Amino acid sequence: MSPVRHRSISMPSRSTLRPVKGLTLVELMVSMTLSMFVVLAATVVLFSSKAGYLTVDDGTRLQESGRYAMELISRNIRQTAFENWDKDDAPIVLADSITASIAGLDNKTTDETQAFISPASNGAAGAKNDVLGLKFYGSGAGTSGDGTVLNCAGFGVSAPSSAASADTDRGASVFYVARSSRGDMELRCKYASDSGWNSEAIISGVDSFQVLYGLDTTGNGIPSKYVSASTINYLDQIQFFKIPYTIKSSEARNAEKNKITNWKKVVAIKIALLISGSQKGRVDQQTAVYDLYGEKYSAENAASDPGTQVREENLPADSRNRLRQLFTATILIRNRSAN
Repeated sequence: MSPVRHRSISMPSRSTLRPVKGLTLVELMVSMTLSMFVVLAATVVLFSSKAGYLTVDDGTRLQESGRYAMELISRNIRQTAFENWDKDDAPIVLADSITASIAGLDNKTTDETQAFISPASNGAAGAKNDVLGLKFYGSGAGTSGDGTVLNCAGFGVSAPSSAASADTDRGASVFYVARSSRGDMELRCKYASDSGWNSEAIISGVDSFQVLYGLDTTGNGIPSKYVSASTINYLDQIQFFKIPYTIKSSEARNAEKNKITNWKKVVAIKIALLISGSQKGRVDQQTAVYDLYGEKYSAENAASDPGTQVREENLPADSRNRLRQLFTATILIRNRSAN
């Protein structure tokens, strides 16, 4: 039997062992600095992307809000002075002795619980704003009619019950600007209901809401000039002086005023709405000037109709760096009474 041989294991000499070296303090600091730059760059990209997203989203919301408000106002203007010619007494409904279907105020806001355009105070906070009041007849019987004629809150308006109550049976929509519970300015809709007058917000972020009225002074159905509500009310005061003193009763005098008021000569309405977004996303100098009806109108009328020119530098500081957009429209009164 051959002897068992043991294999010897050679151990490395101490001279061949290499000690493990760690990072030096300098290398560690450099690594941490580079890592911080990478994290910082990623954070900048993240915040930049978020800011871009918020700006685009805010701009989209701005577009949607402006278009919705203008469409709602335009629809209510188009149905102003509506006469349902399917009814036998339709020509009697809009008799010349009843109140005008259009009314307005400059540099005012209205009391949401008081009838129609009753003024509440001079000028809503911020830019000076207007009040636009519209009256119209509904269609169909019942509380809400047949649903074809709606007020600014979306509720149906029924037809008048009789010619005798035609004036008081009309539906109404009032557009005005007021401060919300959050402190921002919002365009509101006031409407008549069975329980009285109510109000609902339409859009927020309103910098200015302005209205001009196209007067037909020649009787051809075409606006001869566009004027403010204050101008029409002034012209009415002159007209009312011509009412004969022989008319003593207040009812008869009011009927005579309704016949000659210049509000019944309005055949078109110009709307201008300047609104701002909710995000503070602008970094430019907030010095823009918005002439809601053009530079020529502002040059001639900005002093007497201040809301038609808005300077960003005069707006509240916390809202100057927001996106802004101006919306305008001219709407003809298609259903204007032949009276």
